[in-house]
This record gives sequence, C-alpha cells and structure tokens, in this order.
Amino acid sequence: MLLAAPAHPAVLVAVGLVITLYALGAYPLWRVARVTRDHAGDAPLAWIPVVNVILMCRIAGKTPWLTLAVLVSTISILVGVAGGIAGFPVMFWLWLHIGRRFGRPGLGAAAGLVPIVGAWAFALSVDPEPAGEHAIVSQV
Repeated sequence: MLLAAPAHPAVLVAVGLVITLYALGAYPLWRVARVTRDHAGDAPLAWIPVVNVILMCRIAGKTPWLTLAVLVSTISILVGVAGGIAGFPVMFWLWLHIGRRFGRPGLGAAAGLVPIVGAWAFALSVDPEPAGEHAIVSQV
C-alpha cells in the first residue's frame, strides 16, 4: 500500500490562508442572503464557489442572461490576474445593486471597493427585509 508523503508546511499554510480568505468573503453574502425576504432559503449557496455569484445576481435582481455574463467574467477571475481585473467592476456593480435593495448604496459600494472589510460592514448593517416588496430604492 502506497502512503502519500506529508504535505510541505508552506503548502498547508497556503491552503489554510485560501480557506480563511474564502470564508471571510463568503460570510457577508450568506448573512445578506439570510435577511432577504425572497432568498433566505438560498443563503447556504454563498459558501459554494461560482454558485455564490448566481446568488449575488438573484439578490441584486438581475436577469438570468446577465447572470450568465457575470459567470463568464467570474470564471475568468479564477483563471488569472487579467480576469480578476476585468471581473472587479462587475462585482462592484453587483454589490452596489444589493446595497440599493437595502437602501444602503454607499455601503454596497464599499463592499464592492474593499471586498472583505466593506462586505462585512454592509452585512452587519442590514436589517431583515419587511414582508412585501423588497426595498429597491432605484433601478439603474
């Protein structure tokens, strides 16, 4: 029976760092989804890579076609630095629309500009939506 050699400590540290950063980025989306009236049941999707982008589009009230376009840009983010630079404005735009839904476009913009810190500030500031229509302040 072959036994795998133990991983190098640097690899373990890198994997731990990636998991920690992912969790720090996924938690705010999970919290925001949980307080929505119409997507609270979908909140666990925030923890699944790529599927969390679909959840963001749903919360922002975007069409399935736009969701497909965002997914294409998200996959390019995963490919490399150039994709990350191209996808940054899309994520900013989505957070801005999510902020508008809750009447906090400024904090939504902060979540898009400073991904982890801004997203946490936004997520901790939102209150559960009242029953009825969600509070989209304006559509652009």
